[in-house]
Amino acid sequence: MSRWAGWARWVVTGWALLGAWGVGAQEAAAPPPLPAEVIAHLRQLVELGLEQPDEALRRLRSEPVSPESRPWLRYTEARIQLSRGNLAAVRTLYPSAQPPADALALHVRALLARREGQSERAAAWVDQAMAVVSPLCPTPIPEAAAQREACPLPLWVDLVALATRQGLAQGGGAAGLERIERAMAWARQRRAVDLQAQLYLERADFHQVHDEAAKVDATLTEALALPGLSTRRRVLLLNYQAGMAAQRDQRPRQGELLEEALELALADKQLRLAAVLRGNLADFHVHQGRPKEARQLAELALPVLQRFDDVSEPAVRHNLALALIDERAFDAARSQLARLQEMPTQERVAERAAGLRELGDAWARAGQYKEALALFHAERKLMQAHQAQAKEQALEEVRQSLGSAQKEAELALAKSSNEVTQQTLENQDTLRQVAVAAGVLLALCLGLGGMFWMRARVAFRKLRHNQDLLKALSERDALTGLANRRQFHAVMAARGAQALEGSLVLIDIDHFKRINDGHGHAGGDVVIKTMADRLSQAVRDGDMVVRWGGEEYLVYAPTLKGTYTKQWVERLMPVLCGTPITLPDGHTLDVTCSMGFVTLPIPPLGVTLGWERALNWADLALYAAKNRGRRRAIGIAGLHVNDEVSLAQVESDFDGAASAARLSLVQVLASPAGG
Repeated sequence: MSRWAGWARWVVTGWALLGAWGVGAQEAAAPPPLPAEVIAHLRQLVELGLEQPDEALRRLRSEPVSPESRPWLRYTEARIQLSRGNLAAVRTLYPSAQPPADALALHVRALLARREGQSERAAAWVDQAMAVVSPLCPTPIPEAAAQREACPLPLWVDLVALATRQGLAQGGGAAGLERIERAMAWARQRRAVDLQAQLYLERADFHQVHDEAAKVDATLTEALALPGLSTRRRVLLLNYQAGMAAQRDQRPRQGELLEEALELALADKQLRLAAVLRGNLADFHVHQGRPKEARQLAELALPVLQRFDDVSEPAVRHNLALALIDERAFDAARSQLARLQEMPTQERVAERAAGLRELGDAWARAGQYKEALALFHAERKLMQAHQAQAKEQALEEVRQSLGSAQKEAELALAKSSNEVTQQTLENQDTLRQVAVAAGVLLALCLGLGGMFWMRARVAFRKLRHNQDLLKALSERDALTGLANRRQFHAVMAARGAQALEGSLVLIDIDHFKRINDGHGHAGGDVVIKTMADRLSQAVRDGDMVVRWGGEEYLVYAPTLKGTYTKQWVERLMPVLCGTPITLPDGHTLDVTCSMGFVTLPIPPLGVTLGWERALNWADLALYAAKNRGRRRAIGIAGLHVNDEVSLAQVESDFDGAASAARLSLVQVLASPAGG
């Protein structure tokens, strides 16, 4: 995808998610009680502030002030200031030196923390606020009017949305659906249609993350049928539907939904919302090969988004850069990308990597291979760093598990030791009184000592087992069972400084992101596992197969040399890509791959390389295969230079070296998938 403004999920929490304070331990209070209609009115001012912040603030300052309303008025002003990107005003209203007094302050601080990318801190604020507000909105809904009036429903709905999203981002979120349904019951009881629509969007997001497409569609259909739905909420729902259509590669449907949403937004004078929709339409036209239309839409959207310091501005600039590249306006595209690089981002690593890949593909289509290659390596570096961090987190969890096991062993030893000591003291006292009991006491001590020894042995056996588990987890990929980077690095380290011999083959599944977008992560995992199984069956004894990261694999064949490597790749290609893969949803996919390979020493001069450099050359060959249309393998068959300066020049201009006959390449084309 290009960059898609995740509007439906983001607007409902207040347009901008901002902030950054330390999370204090002091327990915050419940928000002061106000009549439900007053809270609903203040929520309408927050909604007005999304488009007209100055007018919303003017109306807010004319509201009557009382001890009960003052915290709510301050909270509403902070939400409006958030919508215009005025962080200084928000921090004046809620100074960081002051602990949050109530759930309203906790919510504002959570929004601020999310804006600054401090997700853990935001989660802590949200959890504290939920603990305060949730008891005020119990289910079943109380019959007593006074108890029902105590529920600050708009605040609770916003907190439920944030808490649910945090759970989904952390890979869980099972409790999220139950919270959504509880809040939905209250919204229906209050006949709060727009709050219902907000919760429908959260429910749709929950089902989307869990690859439940039919439930996503049913949820959105129910939401659009709500009587009395505001234009803004209808537009947000249509935008979300368009996003789902894009993920399912239903591009015509995506365009229709976005055009309908834009028409409604403009008719309702929702200019900021219209700017976000224009940015999403720019994404649509980029994918449809219409860069002129994409550029015009992005240029219309950007001034409005800049005025509000809108978080979707980076996505729109990204789409504008893609359109400019396709129009061959390279200097203008570089200018947009330079501005984009200066902007903070809230994107996850996978989204940033997809953006780099998309820009690299655009530069390659335009024949600008220097930029394309730089982005290719930037994407790879980003993913490698992310995978290293994820692996370290997993290892830390295992280390903590080991630490717990060791502590259990130490506690068992200490407990047993205390028992022995206590019993010995008692025995000594008894011994002074009854000498004949000495033998009995000795037997008792021996028994306790034996029991202590057995318990210690069991504890240390468990510790040793966990250490073995740590080693296994650190060297194998959990999904495929293949070796991982760590194990490959260990094998290479064992070789010492000697030059590498044999063949390195890098394999990359073509268009894997489309598989993930169209069939969910479960479908993507099946493809990765199936390709790994096929690869494992195709290699020879002594070869090492590594899941190199994401959709990439590495084969190290230490005894595969000369022209035999090309012959082996010719046999491997149909094994990997010749049979369609059946997914959990019943679809079958023709999956293809690209490969890059190098055999060492490289003929005819017998050039030798260290393993890291050899891997980089295989990487360059893989990039050449992808750049020439994928579904093929490119191998380095010959190298006609042997000095360090010339080798560095080949690395910096791989295609140029091939054209200048300093480098000889061979190509293996894949047969049609399924054929």
